[in-house]
Formats: sequence, structure tokens, C-alpha cells
Amino acid sequence: MARQPVTFIILFIFTLLILQQVTAVYASGMNTYASVPGNSRSYAIILGPAVGTNPLDLSHSFAIAINRLGVSLAGSVLFGGIGVGGEFNLTQRQLYLVESIYHPFIVIPNTIIQLQTSQGKTKTLENWSYFPGGVYNGSGVKVAIIDTGVNDSLKLLGQSFAKRIVGSYNFVNPGSPPNDTDGHGTAVASIISADSSNFTGVAPGAELLIYKVFRGNETTSNLLVEALDRAAEDGASVINLSLGGGLDQGTLWQLGYLLYQRGIELVAAVGNDGPDIGTVSVPAALPYYFSVGATTSQFSDQPVAELILGNNYSFDTAQPMELSPTTSGYIQGRYMYVGSALPNETRNVNLDGKIAVSLRNHITTFAEMEQDVAKAGAIGLVVVNDENSSFLGTLQVNLTSAPPTIPVVSVAYQEGYRLLNSDPNGTLLKMSVFIPPYPYPAPFSSRGPVGPFLLKPEIMAPGDSVPVITFGGIGLESGTSFSTPQVAGALALLTQEHPGLTPDEYYSIIELSAYQLQRDGEDFPPYIQGAGELNISKAIVTPFTVSPGDFVALYPYPGGSYSESIQLHFFSDVNLSVSFVGSYPLTISSTLLNRRNDNLTVTASTEVHKVYFDQLVFTEGRTNYTYPVMITPSKVGVLYNQTTGKIVLRASDSSSFIGQVTLPDGTIQDISFGSDGVSKGELETPLPGFYFVTVQSENGTRSESGFGMYYVSHVIQTQFPTYVPTILLGYSFILILGALLIYSIRVVMKRRALRSASLPTIQVLT
Repeated sequence: MARQPVTFIILFIFTLLILQQVTAVYASGMNTYASVPGNSRSYAIILGPAVGTNPLDLSHSFAIAINRLGVSLAGSVLFGGIGVGGEFNLTQRQLYLVESIYHPFIVIPNTIIQLQTSQGKTKTLENWSYFPGGVYNGSGVKVAIIDTGVNDSLKLLGQSFAKRIVGSYNFVNPGSPPNDTDGHGTAVASIISADSSNFTGVAPGAELLIYKVFRGNETTSNLLVEALDRAAEDGASVINLSLGGGLDQGTLWQLGYLLYQRGIELVAAVGNDGPDIGTVSVPAALPYYFSVGATTSQFSDQPVAELILGNNYSFDTAQPMELSPTTSGYIQGRYMYVGSALPNETRNVNLDGKIAVSLRNHITTFAEMEQDVAKAGAIGLVVVNDENSSFLGTLQVNLTSAPPTIPVVSVAYQEGYRLLNSDPNGTLLKMSVFIPPYPYPAPFSSRGPVGPFLLKPEIMAPGDSVPVITFGGIGLESGTSFSTPQVAGALALLTQEHPGLTPDEYYSIIELSAYQLQRDGEDFPPYIQGAGELNISKAIVTPFTVSPGDFVALYPYPGGSYSESIQLHFFSDVNLSVSFVGSYPLTISSTLLNRRNDNLTVTASTEVHKVYFDQLVFTEGRTNYTYPVMITPSKVGVLYNQTTGKIVLRASDSSSFIGQVTLPDGTIQDISFGSDGVSKGELETPLPGFYFVTVQSENGTRSESGFGMYYVSHVIQTQFPTYVPTILLGYSFILILGALLIYSIRVVMKRRALRSASLPTIQVLT
């Protein structure tokens, strides 16, 4: 019994050592350690989603565990909002060791990230308001602005503005206020929530979380992840992002999923690389990020161009050249290719009443091209770029050059090739250059598509010459950075009005209520305008939501049909009649929906060879709500059985399939299927969110690809995620060793005691 206190003393000392480590973590402000060790690189490591009432505890446990592996905790930051993990300085050997033991969900090396750029205008205003009026002003809803900080001392922001900043942090210079020296963050914040007599934002009652991460136009991935974690920990409902580049698609996908799991609405600018197609930047191009493009405003003064071939092909990349004359409506005529419009190529050519088409050669000036074809009688000129991108040219050679007399439009080569080497008679071509008197996609706004699975952008909002608060007053700014906060503010209003919805349901309200943008009397395709332009007043009175997602994706295949079920959630007792518009024949399960009949199945049965865009139309009285439908061709039927939770493939004349499933959390899993259509490697309990499937059939003679996307509705995590035991194992390993050591000591002591009791007494003979 005398030795028993020794055991407790050892255990007590061992416990103190662990508590010392824990105390060191908690004692540091922002969960950060003091100094940074050399010969290492900073990595953000996330083991999985944040679970439980205090995920920071698990992050502390993880930090202690890897510290026992030799990882210094100097300079580390622990996460308590976005997930379990933190930022640590690791050597390559230490990183390999941590990855091999813990298999983290995300590992992010520190990289540079760009701010979406903008361009200010000189025009100033006295007053402006984005607030739609009504009883909802965003009160009680937290909106995080991850940007260049905010100058909250500006009187134009309103007396209540600074009081409504309920959380802030300067990640660039910790310990200093997040003051904005650039102006970008202040402009964004003013659109969301300014509240003065001269300027009112969309949600003037919203609570603000201000995080400064940009120094100039750059930040690092570490600071971005820290800000996202802080926003989640501080209780953000909406996060506004204006980012471009620096992180790979997979990492941003995973970060989006972690925040989506917490019910956070992520609003992201699509970028300013339009009008070229396929230019939507990440993270806006990914699931879980609500992507926002820009339209013109009532202050826009730059002309746009429309170019239409025959009766049905519109050139998406058409742009008027600088100083091009505008037109009164459309001009139209036959078109003729004239090479590079050199004098010897146009001297003896009759272009009377025709539109000339030339190929850019980087030698002849555009002004010379215009003059030569105009002399030959042309009524317009189209310059085809020699690269697969659009460009802005100028028709001014010098200050004394003659002004152009005919409209000149440029197009990218991938579209312009249709006009090259045409027959002498040409084809009818329509051209228009004008300043839009109505909302119109801003030429600089990035455009989709982003692949066979997603419709991007999802929504548009005014972003060309829109009013913002600047350091000098109320000015005009252009960029998708300034259309995005209008949507963030609108989501704050909806979150106040309808608390407790999923992010996708909030997004669906925004899309259902959008205003359709048109070109030549036809709707712009969704890969340009998404669902249309933001209509906040209509969104507030929209009586229902649609789930899943914010659009329907169908993938019909030869010999089979593809169906998708959508669920409506009604806020009031209304009856909706349902129809569809578009060139693809959809089948809908019901033409009348209400609270008693709130499920709709949409089916595509006819094989397609190109992508179609239809719209579901929900009508209440004289009000229409539209919902995009994308029909994408697939040679293999990729179907999901909601009842069994299995993926089933259907194809003719095939023996096997191989492919990949992108899980909702962004991880990729290889799959293979037998000829009977039954999965050899079934996905077990699905995570909530979006699944993306691509497969390839292998039949020996030809290969056919198939696509499928399905959505598993949000579920509550009822069991420990797989990463939690890993953390606890890492943390408890030390405790187990300690316990074994104590046990061994006790056993040794007990055996010695027994031996002492059983040994005979030996007397020394003298």
C-alpha cells in the first residue's frame, strides 16, 4: 500500500504535462502560437467538418498529438469554425508523417490569391439606395465580408454602421483594426449595409463581420482559410467573396462543402474575363458557391454589340471596337470575307450593302481596315481574332485620323471561323452597336459553361457603373465584385424573413424571382445570364422554394429516360400551375402544385446530341416564377435510386464500365460496374450534397461516356465522423502509453513484493 501513492504521483505529473500543452494553446490570442520555426512551410490542415458544441477542443487535441510527433506548434493557428485542424509549420518529412497517420480531408500549402479587380468611374452622385423597402432589413443576420477591410469612419456609411460591426479582424496586421486603405472592401460593405440619409445598402440592418485579408490586390490561402474559419466561428449566415485564383478547384470545393454543412450561404463573384465563354473563375464555378455575374446599370455608358448569323446563331463574344459608331436598330446584309482588308484585297471588290469580314493580322490597323471596306461600300465590319479569345480594339490611330463611318465589331476565333472563307454570295448577317436602355449582361462579366454538370453563373446583378461609397463620396464602380454584394444583401433579407432554410433553398428563391434578360427578343442562354437579373422585391414575396439546388439537370441516354424529383416548400397556401418552355419536350408529373401536392418529377425521355436549356414555369395568378432546366446528352444512363441509395448504369452492348464519383465533399472515388448494371463498389451511406458521376463504357469496339448528377438532401450527422476516432486515437495514444507505463510499474512492484515475501531468510554464518 505504501507504493500506491507513487502511481498516483506519476499519473498526476503526466496529466500536468498534457494540461500544460493545452493551456499553452488556450493562452494564445486567436489560438496562435508565438514564433515560427525555420526550414518549414505553412500548411492549412483540416481533418473534417466541425462537429459538436466546441470543435476547437478537437483542434487542440490534434495539435497536441502532432506536437508529440515532433511538429512544432510555434506560429500555429487552430480552427474552431470551418473544421477540425489548423495551420501548422511543417517540414516535408513532418507533412508526410501527419498525412500518413491522419489522412486529412484538406491540406493547403500557403499560396497567393488575387482580388477581383474593378474600375472606378468619375461620375459622382448625391444620393442612392439599394434597399427595396418593407419590414425586412437584414436585422439579426450576420454577413461576413472577406476583403480589404472597411473604413467605418466615413459618414456616408451611417451612424449605425460601425455599431453593427459585431466582429472584425485584421489578418494582414494582427492587432490592428481592419482599416481599408484600398477602398474595395468599403465599397462592397456599403452596397450590403450602409445606412445613411444619402446612401442605403440592400440590408441596412444586417450585422457585419469584417475581415481584412488583402494587402493591395493579393492575399494568401492561409489568411483566406483563417478568415473563413473565423466567419464560421463568429456565426456568419452569409459570406461575400471576391476572389480569383491561387487555390485549386478541389480545395475550394472541399472548403465550400465544409461551410455548406454549417448552413452558410457563400456568394462569389464570377470574375471579369468576359465575354469569352468558359471563363467563370473558382470558387464561383464550383458547387456550394452561389455565383454572381454583372449586368449593366442605368449609369452604363459603354456600347455593346449584337451579331446574329442567319436566324438562330448569336455570337457571344461580339464586342464593339472603341469609337465604333452606334446603329439605329439592326443593320443587316450579306457578308463577305475580305482577308485582312488590305487595300489590294478590297480595291476591286463590290461590298455595297454587305458586311465585310476580315481576319486580324496584327499588321494592318483596325482603322485602316474600316476605311478600306467603307470605301468599297461595306455597311459594317467584323474583325475575327486569330486567337480563341475576344479582344477590344480601337479605331483611332492618332488624334488627327478620320473618325470611323461604319460600325466595327470583333469576335473570338472559335466563333468567327463560321464567317471565314464564305462563298461570294454570303449569308444574311445582322449587326447592332448600342448603349443598352435596359438591363443587359455586362461585356466584362465572366460566362459559363463550366462543364456538363453545373449552370453558372446562377444569377446576375447590376455591376457596370454601380453606385458605391468611396473615400471621396458616392462614385461609380464596375466589376462583378459589386454585383455580388447586392446578392449577399438580398440573401440577408431572405434569411431574416425565412430563418432555418438550407442555402440551396435561399438560392432557389433568388433564381425563381429573377428578371429574364433578352437579346433580339430571345432569352440569353443560362451560361451567360444564369436565371436572370436579381429582383429583390419579387424575391421577398416569392411564396415557395425549390429543392434540390437551383436548377434541374437531366441526362437522357439512348433507349432510356432520366428523371429528377424536386421538392417544393410553401410559405403560404397558394396554388401553382406548372408548365415548361423550351425546344426540348419535357414530361412533368403534375400541372398543379400546392402544400398537399408539393413534389414534382421532371423526365427527359428523348435522346439528345447537344445541350438544351428549358425552363419550368410556376404560375400564381399573373405572376410567373422560372426555374432553369439543363438537358445534357449522355451515351450511358447514370441513374441514382433514391430508395436503395445505389448508382445504376444502363447501356447497350457493353461489358463493363469504369468511372469516377465526385463525392459531395469534393473527394474523388474510382468506381467500376458489371454488365448487369449493378455496382461492384457501391457507395455506402451517402454524405448530404451533390454527387457528380462520369463513366466510360468499354465494349471492345467503341467507348461511350456518360454523366449523372444527383442530390442527397441535407441530413443531420448522427454518428461520429470517421476522422473523430483518428483524432482521439492520436491524442489518446500518449495516454495509452502512459497508462501502460504505469501499469507496468505497478506489475513490477507487485512482483517484487511477492518475491520478497516468498524468499527464505538467509543467515550469514560467522
